[in-house]
Amino acid sequence: MSVRAFAAHLGVAVSSVTNWEHSGEGIRLRDETQEILDRDLSRASDDVRERFEAMLAGPVAGVIAAGASDGARRLEYAMAHPSRADLITVSYLREQLADLDAAYDREPSAALLGPTAERHGQIAFLRLHASNGRVQHELLGAFAESGILMGQLVWDASLRRDHASSLSYFAAAADAATECGDRILNARAQLRSSLVALYGQQDPVTGLEMAAQAAATSHTASNALTGLALLHVAEAHAMRQHARSCEDALHAADTHIGKVNGSDGAALLLAPFDVSRMAGSCYLHLNDAPKAALLLAETLQYAGQTKAAAVAAANLALSFTRQHKIDEAVGSLHRAIDIVDATRGGGGLTVAFTAGRALNPWRHDPAVQLAQDRLLALMAT
Repeated sequence: MSVRAFAAHLGVAVSSVTNWEHSGEGIRLRDETQEILDRDLSRASDDVRERFEAMLAGPVAGVIAAGASDGARRLEYAMAHPSRADLITVSYLREQLADLDAAYDREPSAALLGPTAERHGQIAFLRLHASNGRVQHELLGAFAESGILMGQLVWDASLRRDHASSLSYFAAAADAATECGDRILNARAQLRSSLVALYGQQDPVTGLEMAAQAAATSHTASNALTGLALLHVAEAHAMRQHARSCEDALHAADTHIGKVNGSDGAALLLAPFDVSRMAGSCYLHLNDAPKAALLLAETLQYAGQTKAAAVAAANLALSFTRQHKIDEAVGSLHRAIDIVDATRGGGGLTVAFTAGRALNPWRHDPAVQLAQDRLLALMAT
């Protein structure tokens, strides 16, 4: 509660509560004041008393005891009394979303859809009923975050086919981000929309427009996000065979990414290998297979077993195939299949099938047959 609300709740003067806070642990209360507080604690719910006792045990014990379980209890209470949702409840929901978002690159999207949809629905419900203005503002940001993640998951789980649902989530997220004045969330939603245009609808013109808009939105808010957006601007130019514009955008992206520091609100969105990964994809579009292969091989030294690594490995297989290096192409395709089998990433699977089809002229080679059979088996599971 606020100081004023707590004073009204106890039936004492606001100045009394202010004095208690200022005095800290050294305060000595009058007997009648202590009696009021004791009586209020005795009437409190079990979970309030448990938290109170845990905090008396010390700051660390209090945090441990009151952590996730307290957040879950607060959320349950807020869902039953939505007008009384508070900032701590919103913070708990955003922490849950952050955990789900962190799992995105390594976990199957279908497995994350259920819990993310639940959080998205809870946030949407509380957003409609919360009475506190600051809570409503924070819920707008949380709604934008959950909408962006929902759009990612729906698109990935549908193997990048359900464009309409994903774009609907991204548009609603952008609207919420605009309403609460969060340029980073707005740019993230715009950038995600550009990916659907580029890789789903195969529309580099719209993709270029959306990626450029994301870069402009985030320009003074985050070097990391501006750099990421410019990497996709570069790929859109590469898809249109505009080599000079592509390389200019790659250079601009590298400049922004070089300025990223710990205070950047979107720094965690940027992986160390993003520049080489995206540059490799650009040069593959520009039909410079040797240069693409060098960049993609560098990417795979750091990318681990992520969905982005699956795309890079499949693109590397394409680069080797175009150079008629079939053994290397098959090896890279097997790596892409291994990662897709673990993560079920729609992007990795789509590019892996493209790489598999590119090997058709060598389909009578037993090694190529084995890789193509693995792709078919992957699709069937």
